[in-house]
Amino acid sequence: MQPIAERLYFNERKDARLIVEANLEKVKYVQREKLELEIKTTSFDSIPTIAHSSILGVESLGRKSQLNSTDNILSFFLMSSDLKGVIENPGYYFEPKHREDLDYLMLTQGWTNYKYTNPLRNLDYKLENNLNVSGVITKKRRAKKDQLDLMLMTMDESRNTYTKSVKVPSSFNFDLEDMYGVEQEIVIQGAENWDKEHKNYAIGLQRKTPLLVNFVYDDTHILKDSLITIIVTKNRAQKKQEDDAYFNTYGTTELDEVFLSGYNMTPKRKEVFDRYGEPEIVIDGKDLMEKEQKFHSTGLYSILLDFFQGQIKIDQDDTGLLSARIIGLPTVIIIDGLPIRPDFYPQLQNIMTSQVTSFEVLETASNFAQLYKTINPWVHESEVPKFGGIISIYTKNGIGLAGALDFPDKSLNLERIPIFALEKEFYSPKHDSNSYYNQNTPDLRGPIYWNPNVITNLNGEATTSFYHSDDIGDFQLVIETITSKGKIGYKVVNYSVETK
Repeated sequence: MQPIAERLYFNERKDARLIVEANLEKVKYVQREKLELEIKTTSFDSIPTIAHSSILGVESLGRKSQLNSTDNILSFFLMSSDLKGVIENPGYYFEPKHREDLDYLMLTQGWTNYKYTNPLRNLDYKLENNLNVSGVITKKRRAKKDQLDLMLMTMDESRNTYTKSVKVPSSFNFDLEDMYGVEQEIVIQGAENWDKEHKNYAIGLQRKTPLLVNFVYDDTHILKDSLITIIVTKNRAQKKQEDDAYFNTYGTTELDEVFLSGYNMTPKRKEVFDRYGEPEIVIDGKDLMEKEQKFHSTGLYSILLDFFQGQIKIDQDDTGLLSARIIGLPTVIIIDGLPIRPDFYPQLQNIMTSQVTSFEVLETASNFAQLYKTINPWVHESEVPKFGGIISIYTKNGIGLAGALDFPDKSLNLERIPIFALEKEFYSPKHDSNSYYNQNTPDLRGPIYWNPNVITNLNGEATTSFYHSDDIGDFQLVIETITSKGKIGYKVVNYSVETK
């Protein structure tokens, strides 16, 4: 009563599917003729259903095997996403005549565990965990002993000795310590009275031949997803740029780990601490707020200008613009660990003091040259300062400059709004009498038609149309559909095109 194997079973729940009906006016067309496609989506019990469909028109000659070799909406959601390993032709198994093959697929790639309580057979060879010497010993008729103590000695500098009691005739095996080199000489003999008895015994060693490695080089071509290649290349370049900026320690001296007493080491602070070092000056946000409550201010820099000039230099130009810098050093400013580009520096004077938790100065910052080059990429390498300081500001929101700004002009409102990506439209020319499309220009589109979102109405109906190209032969429209509740459907419509 013990299970031998466990496998997956494909539960064919057609009641959970979406029924897709798609019809063309006819099955034969001519070049550049207009096609009208009617779609109707219903549930299994024939109730009209609102659904979203994508429609792809392609040439069917030689395409059937290609369409089966890739996942469609049925094969991916109902099969491929739950199975391990590569499925060669996933679309093949969802054709009605191949349901039996789907069960075979579950048997071969859907099993989860084969566990046997008893071994099938005894292994012919002992597992070798270390270097060993094995062989056989036989005796002549005049040999007196049926039990013999064998001794093996290595002829290296260590002269290790191993002994073992063996029956004669029988096989023997010595487990040795690891020895390195090309070959090692050894001596095997009886442990006692061997000078008189050695002629009565014969010892032979087993010569072990390693198995040859047989590499099979198949001429296989793997089609890589172009999008994945682009993303991987981009991520590698971004990772290299970050490593060059933050982790290149050339020209710096690694210091021992330093802990600041009374310093609240938040994740943001620890990140800055690890990359750039320990701050020499720390002005707590509470101290800034106390000064602001007693005296009127117009932002963070005005408080620093009035009360903390001994710790940080605040400059003011003719227009009244305030800027912060470390005296005698090139200065870079970061907020919540995020470097700020110089063109945003004029906005820093508007940071609300109430949003600042800490204002810190690193006069001897590590990795300064890399940080400076990151925010000033146009500066030539010869002009990048090797040493400098960092002003590090931490805010309550922890999201950088945008979360701490306060504009004196209250008519200017800073908000966040959702944005959208422009939708790409598949170009499909109109070959009607009013079209300006050059009739002498060949229309040899690859995909004949592509519409990613055709929505059916309350009656489950939708209509779409397109003009065929100059290609002739057999074609098919691949329709993949899904509802808001996750029901999916799949349909292929075939048609042919003749010369006009």
